[in-house]
Amino acid sequence: RGTNGAITDDTTSLTVTPGVADSLSVTSGALSGTSVDSALAAVTVSVVDANTNNVVDGTSVTVSKVTGAGTLSGTLTTTTSGGVATFSDIRYNKTDAFTVKFTSINDSANSNSITLTAGAAAKVLVETAANGSGSVVATQSITADQSVTGYSVTRDQFDNFVANVAATAWSLQSVNGGVVAGDLVAAGDSMSAVFSGNVI
Repeated sequence: RGTNGAITDDTTSLTVTPGVADSLSVTSGALSGTSVDSALAAVTVSVVDANTNNVVDGTSVTVSKVTGAGTLSGTLTTTTSGGVATFSDIRYNKTDAFTVKFTSINDSANSNSITLTAGAAAKVLVETAANGSGSVVATQSITADQSVTGYSVTRDQFDNFVANVAATAWSLQSVNGGVVAGDLVAAGDSMSAVFSGNVI
């Protein structure tokens, strides 16, 4: 506003709006979580323009996987409010170490690496290794001097290994060629069993 004697001149009102997203940072601390059955702890991401002003509400921010063999799910794109985007239901379905990246227009920020534990046991399988590193024992033919060991393994809904557990019972399915029930012998702890090929 300018004044000159009796003459007063009011200037036009000016409004300054933030620029486009230029810098992004994770403000909620380290990425964290427990089990593949649960969402990660909520993550907040701050987004500012080149002059460190909070960006306009509604600016899009996306999270994507950088490392890891699993899959992200949940709400993977959200928008800012007061310069902050909040991700409250990110999920990851494997038990390997993984990292994620948050991206908005001109910048991105990587998270720390974390590893989740397996979820609740959802199924029991007979596998070739007690520690989950094997595969399901396949239908096969063996000679009289061979044997096959199977381990009772539980896995969660995403096929992650949970544990080598004691089976409530061991039995043969679809047998032929002179095989008898006694050819399958369970270990004392019932966590495994050995099938032996016997002379017919």
